[in-house]
Amino acid sequence: CAGRERSRFKRGGVIYYQCSACRHQTSLISGTMFQGTKLPLRTWMLALHLLTSTKTNMAALELMRHLGVNYRTAWRMKHKIMQVMAEREVTRRLSGFVQIDDAYLGGERNGGKAGRGSENKQPFLIAVQTDASFTAPSFVVIEPVCSFDNAALTDWIARRLGPECEA
Repeated sequence: CAGRERSRFKRGGVIYYQCSACRHQTSLISGTMFQGTKLPLRTWMLALHLLTSTKTNMAALELMRHLGVNYRTAWRMKHKIMQVMAEREVTRRLSGFVQIDDAYLGGERNGGKAGRGSENKQPFLIAVQTDASFTAPSFVVIEPVCSFDNAALTDWIARRLGPECEA
């Protein structure tokens, strides 16, 4: 509905908004990762800060100690945050100045074919979005590809690079 008027009310400690035209009710956290939570948003924000500001991974046990929640709650919060971050990264398209390189991971150390032709190595594409001076990286995408042929690279470029991208 295109209604512009709304009313605000509280039910069970949660603030709801109701459209005056169609009477649809919604809250600020509906449709977000916080929908259905019983924890205060302040606790979620602290968990987001702790998990994203550490250079190394934070264990759920350490998160539990910082937040003052039980282990199961800390573990679920951590995994929900990681899931949301991973879902966002799958759809991210790089833009601006992007540097792309290829790499291989794995393979035999001894007795096998070395280099690019090895059957046991997984090809990867690595793309880094930088500023105009190529000094400060903004985003990094590391993604496995089936091969480095023209069709695979064209598909990867269409999915991961924006139309205004300079590679």
